[in-house]
Amino acid sequence: MDYYVQRAMAQGMYAALDAFVQSAAMKVDWTQRQSVVDRLRQWIRHRFVPAVGLSTPSETIDWESTALERLAKQRIRHLLDYVKAWPHSTGAILDLRECMHSSEVKVLIATSFTRQLSRRLLHAGVTTSELLSIYINIIRAFKTLDSRGVLLDKVAMPLRAYLRHREDTVRIIAASFLADVDGDDDHTDVLSEEICIDLAKEINLSEGQALHIEHKGLDWDDMEWMPDPIDAGPDYKKSKSEDVMSFMLTLFEQADFIKEVQSLLGERLLTVGFDDTELEKEIRLVELFKSRFGADRLQSCEVMLRDIQDSRRINNTLRPKDNFPTAQEVHAAIPESGIKSQALIGKFNTRVPRTDSADVLYPSPDQPMFESGVDAELSAAFHTQILSSFFWPSLREDEFAVPAPISYLQKNFEQDFERIKNLRKLHWLSALGKATVELELEDRTVKLEGVQTWQASVIYAFQDDSQDASIVTPASRTVEQLEDSLQMEEVLVRNALAFWVGHRVLVENEPGVFTVLEQLPSADQNQTTGPSGHAPMQADAIISAVKSQDAVLQDNKLMYEMFMLGMLTNGGAMDAARITMMMKMVVPGGYTFGEDETRWLLSGLEEQGKVIANGSNYAVKK
Repeated sequence: MDYYVQRAMAQGMYAALDAFVQSAAMKVDWTQRQSVVDRLRQWIRHRFVPAVGLSTPSETIDWESTALERLAKQRIRHLLDYVKAWPHSTGAILDLRECMHSSEVKVLIATSFTRQLSRRLLHAGVTTSELLSIYINIIRAFKTLDSRGVLLDKVAMPLRAYLRHREDTVRIIAASFLADVDGDDDHTDVLSEEICIDLAKEINLSEGQALHIEHKGLDWDDMEWMPDPIDAGPDYKKSKSEDVMSFMLTLFEQADFIKEVQSLLGERLLTVGFDDTELEKEIRLVELFKSRFGADRLQSCEVMLRDIQDSRRINNTLRPKDNFPTAQEVHAAIPESGIKSQALIGKFNTRVPRTDSADVLYPSPDQPMFESGVDAELSAAFHTQILSSFFWPSLREDEFAVPAPISYLQKNFEQDFERIKNLRKLHWLSALGKATVELELEDRTVKLEGVQTWQASVIYAFQDDSQDASIVTPASRTVEQLEDSLQMEEVLVRNALAFWVGHRVLVENEPGVFTVLEQLPSADQNQTTGPSGHAPMQADAIISAVKSQDAVLQDNKLMYEMFMLGMLTNGGAMDAARITMMMKMVVPGGYTFGEDETRWLLSGLEEQGKVIANGSNYAVKK
């Protein structure tokens, strides 16, 4: 046969092959999620080979290999899209697995996918939660493509390196493990950008595998053990585990991840600890981490959980029962001639416990029923959390004056606590509390739950103590007045004022002067169908109960500087890396910062004239 004829025939055969590979018959099976490779083989054997006059089996096998190679290139070109669409794109991954019979195809998959990943995802325009979701899909898709995990180890390397350099990766992973996700619903209790929903769902799938993933290669009874593949990379042993959670946990050092988990768990327990909801998810998560990291690493988390459980038990013991008599009932039971305290208690039988206190006469000028400044109408539910401060993360310790009724309840609780706990003292952290506030205004009632205690204290300071009924002017306060009367920092005062202005309870008539909005304007009132308590909180009004790393650094700055001066005095000149390493060893409670924070502290000492910098080393100035 003439050379040109052969060439023309070959071109026609390849064109026919390419046309079929790109035809609708070879499209990805999105519905059944099955491979279409068998369909391609059937077409080669029963349609293509007879049409071109091929007869030998070797020629048929060669053309099948060529067709599979063309199909593999077609799938590889859109591989990242298939990974993002997982699991709906399972058919495309199965097609690629059937075509992956040569090392050249494997290399093409790794290089092409890495290039697509770097060009389309590894930049600042993609959020960390999106990257984590895509990483989960990569793990699942490439585990299907190559069960040995060699390809996964190669293609995930640049993504893992990029995630390590993102500052919020650890926080989002830890927050995702603690997030509440209801089944297949994407509804969570936090913003979707703050967690990875796919990772939050994955935690429920990882519990049964927690005890099976560590030291898998050392199981001498494993009859399915296989040696490492010949084309595996040097870090292949690190990715032996099967579940997604293990891949996430190996992104960072265990100490960094556990520290972030402790911080987020502490903040979560401070939020849910006041109610009677079970801590099933939190306990389950701590047990899961204990199986992976060791029980000694999670000691602080266990103590935090035990603190919340013990606090609930103590509250049930010391808190008045639901049928405890109200102030009105007590006053109604006192005759004009007076009554002895034990007789008064006897009137309520089991509703009031008997005490060994002196039998005094009520009412009496020197024995008032309530302390001065405490409203006799008070009937507040008071819950307390007792924390072991050594095991909790650094918490806010802002001091300010709480409302008088709350102060009265605090004193009573403290006395009862000292009685049952052998005179152990309590130190109140008022800024960590939550309150339910109900405000009765002229034209509406506003009830809000989960209000920060400083916000409740600020609005309580606006109540009008005047007994003159003719005075109907709404109460007004200035920022300075609130700071002085509540002994509160300006940042908390302004945060509380912004909160109540956002809920249309206060209005700023003049700069720095705020007035109670007793009546809504008529136009707004017509549009209001309920309490204004449903207005959204401003984003900048959220203040975390757990101190940020910057706040911890500022609070302990003097102590850190003292340790650094001592090290430089005794050990001579050092660089920031060595100082950081030694600080982690000697500072009580640990030094959780890196070299950047250490250089910031050293630059402050340099400005003070206490140290001098010589290149990368620092020494005490003599």
